Amino acid sequence: MRTVRASVLTAALLLAGLTQAFAGPAADKAIAKAKEAIQKKEYRRAVKEYEAGLKEEPQNGKLMLLLGVTYAAIGEFEKALKMTDASIQMEPSFTGYQYLGLIQANRGDFEKSIQAYDKALSMNPSAYRSWYMLGAVLTANGNFKRAIDAYRKSIELNPGLVEAYLGLAKAYYLTGDKSSAMQQVLHLKSLNAVNEASALETWLQDKDRKKRQIEANDAAAAAQAAGASPDAQSQAAQPAQKEGAAPAAPEKKA
Repeated sequence: MRTVRASVLTAALLLAGLTQAFAGPAADKAIAKAKEAIQKKEYRRAVKEYEAGLKEEPQNGKLMLLLGVTYAAIGEFEKALKMTDASIQMEPSFTGYQYLGLIQANRGDFEKSIQAYDKALSMNPSAYRSWYMLGAVLTANGNFKRAIDAYRKSIELNPGLVEAYLGLAKAYYLTGDKSSAMQQVLHLKSLNAVNEASALETWLQDKDRKKRQIEANDAAAAAQAAGASPDAQSQAAQPAQKEGAAPAAPEKKA
């Protein structure tokens, strides 16, 4: 299962493709060179190109945003935050808040990440990927019910977004709704996402198996603490027999 810390490298690449019409020759030159560096995964060189562009055009908010996200791509999150905040102060935008949310999530500040995604989605409520990322951050922050709503909104806007079904299944499972979690396996299969469906099914089964083992261990420990006999401890460690179920047949002697 993917974690909330989605790739800021992808974010940098996406932003590089959003900058076709920036005012100023210095910005155009910096963006062209940085885009070439990013395509070669030379992110530090891209940072230098954006910094050079900002020296020529220090009030270019979009260049600040690009530099901020590229800082994040090399793990310099405090610099990334400073640049992104400066860009938003100068030129508030959906893209700015979207990537502020991504940077804050990578910093581990989920509350501020949620605030940023909420602001971004107030500007562009049809941004399905931002709904998905909001769901991921909410899950990481323990707000599973709201995460479910965010994932469902993402799927409503883009029914083919495979990762949203994976996130939704996890959020359902963490609320105790295993049936709805398993339903997402069927949805993935209907999208022909066979590998993802199989991985999700295995993840859910593994989680259940570990949970049952923990419960059995806890029951055995409780019985031992109460001074129960070894036979009682063994019985406590077994799953409870369902009401009305047929008892197991006794073993036949040789």
